[in-house]
Amino acid sequence: MLSQILEFGMLILFGFSWPFAIARTLKARRVDGKSPLFMMIVIAGYLCGIAAHLVEGTKLWLCWVYLFDMALVATDLTLYFHFARRRLFVATGNAHKVQEIAKILTGVRVLPEPPPAEVEETAPDFAGNALIKVRSIAAKHPGEWCLADDSGLVVDALGGAPGVRSARYAGEPSDTKKNNALLMKNLEGVTDRRAHFVCTIALVDPQGREHVVEGRCDGRIAESAAGTTGFGYDPLFVPDGFDRSFAELGADVKNRISHRGRALAEMRKLMA
Repeated sequence: MLSQILEFGMLILFGFSWPFAIARTLKARRVDGKSPLFMMIVIAGYLCGIAAHLVEGTKLWLCWVYLFDMALVATDLTLYFHFARRRLFVATGNAHKVQEIAKILTGVRVLPEPPPAEVEETAPDFAGNALIKVRSIAAKHPGEWCLADDSGLVVDALGGAPGVRSARYAGEPSDTKKNNALLMKNLEGVTDRRAHFVCTIALVDPQGREHVVEGRCDGRIAESAAGTTGFGYDPLFVPDGFDRSFAELGADVKNRISHRGRALAEMRKLMA
């Protein structure tokens, strides 16, 4: 009787785990069935199966099969929690940026760490400023992954402006509405509205080595702002291949095609 209950429990657990995995896959539109819950359900199913055969005293060879399969799933589960505990300190106080990075870098714990107030972005390019910021926080977190990015909007007709001054285009302190208003004013009557976003990421690994990667997204500046999501110049920027602004496309689409999404994809390879 006990063995039958255990076998029934195994069937129930296995029967639940696979639809759960398929549902996750369909929702994500990619093969992504291995969640910690899924793996723990499978392990519980194997344990029930092993217990059932031990109680029965028959088909003991199946116990070894179950143990081997369970060991593989347990290894996956261990790796999942190993990477889930991986911390990434990001040199920013911008909550929107932290959320965007966290959505792209699933399985990584993203922690904001604003650079010290005395740190100034004095470099003439994005890479230099990113390195200045990441070094300032890496000194506080030795042995950890630390990231800083410097990103901005480059408009062809404005000679590359706002460029490295994108966040402070209209002056100090940084003001998104004023920055956007100044950009639109400077583009009045301009027909060439080609532009691109650049994101340069500087990464310091636990061994203290520095890495720099870059992402770029080409597009144009719209005639008027549109959309409510995103931040910065998102309501004004229309990426190539689309007829809506970043702020209208939504986070999922933006994260897939944006300058930051592309740079983070390259950075993730370094963290693998």
